[in-house]
Amino acid sequence: MSSIRPVVHAILAPIVINPLGLDDVEPEWSAKVKVERLAKIARNDLEEAATDYEAMIYIHSQTLVAPLTDTWTRIYFWLFWQFYPDQAKTFLEKVELHDYEKRQLDDLKRWIYRKQKEALRYVKAKKTPVALGQATLFQF
Repeated sequence: MSSIRPVVHAILAPIVINPLGLDDVEPEWSAKVKVERLAKIARNDLEEAATDYEAMIYIHSQTLVAPLTDTWTRIYFWLFWQFYPDQAKTFLEKVELHDYEKRQLDDLKRWIYRKQKEALRYVKAKKTPVALGQATLFQF
């Protein structure tokens, strides 16, 4: 993989959300996603997977559509603790993920990344500019 591709992906890839839950993302989230993606590259983590923050945003959009299963609730709470510990400690019990939940989260992050690549290929083929931070709507 070219060393520039991860950087291009970090800057241009859309944020994947459930279209029934959210119609767009908060500007604060877009900025944080870019920071998290670039930090992932700085750690030399070149796995083709979305960041934990992107997974949290996607799961959040799912919560607005239907209740989460126990597994996904635990994953969402764990992610929320990672990024918003001050808010989390006021109303959530801290959780640790079991191996199965870690695999589920990893699968979701790889799925999100694939959807981002599909969206970027579509934009490239149509020669349509993608707005930075624009949400792409997919269902998992």
